Amino acid sequence: MIGRALAWRPGTLARNAAHGTAWNVARIALQAISLITLASLFGGEGYGVFAGTVALFATCAPLVGLGTGVALVRDGSRDSSVRAERLASTRTVYLISGFALFWVAWAIGSFLLSDELTLVALGALAFAEMFLVPALRPTACWLQIQERMSAFGFVTSLPPMVRLAAALMLLTQGAASVENFALLYVALLAITLATVTVGFHGREAFVPVRLSHLAFTREGLPYILPSVSLTASNEIDKTLVLQLAGAAAAGPYAAACRIAQAAVLPVSSLVLAASPRLFRGFRDGSGRRTFQALIVAVGAYSCLAAVALFFMAPMVPVILGDDFIDAVGTLRILCLLVITNSLRQVIMAGLTANDAQRYRNFVELLSVAAMVVPCLLLVPRLGVIGAPLSLIIADLAAIVAGGLSRYARVVGR
Repeated sequence: MIGRALAWRPGTLARNAAHGTAWNVARIALQAISLITLASLFGGEGYGVFAGTVALFATCAPLVGLGTGVALVRDGSRDSSVRAERLASTRTVYLISGFALFWVAWAIGSFLLSDELTLVALGALAFAEMFLVPALRPTACWLQIQERMSAFGFVTSLPPMVRLAAALMLLTQGAASVENFALLYVALLAITLATVTVGFHGREAFVPVRLSHLAFTREGLPYILPSVSLTASNEIDKTLVLQLAGAAAAGPYAAACRIAQAAVLPVSSLVLAASPRLFRGFRDGSGRRTFQALIVAVGAYSCLAAVALFFMAPMVPVILGDDFIDAVGTLRILCLLVITNSLRQVIMAGLTANDAQRYRNFVELLSVAAMVVPCLLLVPRLGVIGAPLSLIIADLAAIVAGGLSRYARVVGR
């Protein structure tokens, strides 16, 4: 056993998971610095308004692409001969749907949040989150298929890089307004998107948009709901807290959530790295073993991360300022979310890879209801503490519904 252990060398999956985790660590650092910078720019209340607004648009963003990104990974992982065709179709769907949904999101944001931000700021943030950021997704999926997770991590880390760059530029100029930040953020994102598209795809970047590519949309439609549900679980709670508890409460709550979500990023990286293998594995019979290994690894990591986060929680107001002292208690409750959300990601990925998407969609709908309804009921009665409890309830509902005997039959068949 000792000899085998010493002779072990990391395989492609281990290396990709390590690369993804390294980029996730980089994203954690970027998000932490961005959080500190934006909190310094806008203060606790101003950051609450900004976070609640971005959360609203980020919740709508998974609708962009109509699920074709997952279909691209599925088909490209199973048959390399269709990759180029699927990439062109996916990019077309993302561009058209992103532009159309941007107007819808701007209208919704203007209706709900016009008292908090100007229409220009709302429009700029909507365009950034609904069009520019999602437009990077086809390139990321292309790299995921090829199991180039280092490059994948770089592309998916670009939005937080750009956000930090915009925040630092405003900090040095002393122009601390959400509107100025939003306009600068959009400009930098547009430059980044053009550079990445040409840099990674070369001539493919100039393939004309064809309406015939929209036929690929029907392949992606079954995959829309999981993305919306996952993002809703991570984002819409902040908008609800902003509406139900006010901006002063939303700021510390949003900060605590961002820290807890950062702790889950390595799990997301591992699941993404394993997705092509799961798609292939459940077709050729090796997927169950890969899935079981993921459960063990994710369970061990999430427990350790939750314990570490619990003891590090008092550092939040030290780093962010006294306006965020209420984030300590919230973050300690969210430590349990690190475990539940990590397990939920693996279980849901197993269902998708095993072509049990219809059942997963049912589970995702259940989890959304299990988050929104308790949040609406608990926040007015318990205050901000009701929001993290609602998130944990939603994850537990997904784990129970996706697991136990029914899940064992679906994955073990």
